[in-house]
Amino acid sequence: EIPLRLVGSEMCIRDRDVNEFAPTFKEPAYKAVVTEGKIYDSILQVEAIDEDCSPQYSQICNYEIVTTDVPFAIDRNGE
Repeated sequence: EIPLRLVGSEMCIRDRDVNEFAPTFKEPAYKAVVTEGKIYDSILQVEAIDEDCSPQYSQICNYEIVTTDVPFAIDRNGE
């Protein structure tokens, strides 16, 4: 999990993985600046990598925001 700070709030994002090596995020932290009142299709994209050698197991399966009650969403591509 890494902390993600957006619009003065902090939330944690977890990547799901089921195999030998735990995935790691490419960046130690992700930051975005947004304009209040503006609607965005996407604010930023996180990316994790997996050290497993096999292409079958080196794919990141899912991302999820584990902090509750935040007005953000994340899809399976980390956006």
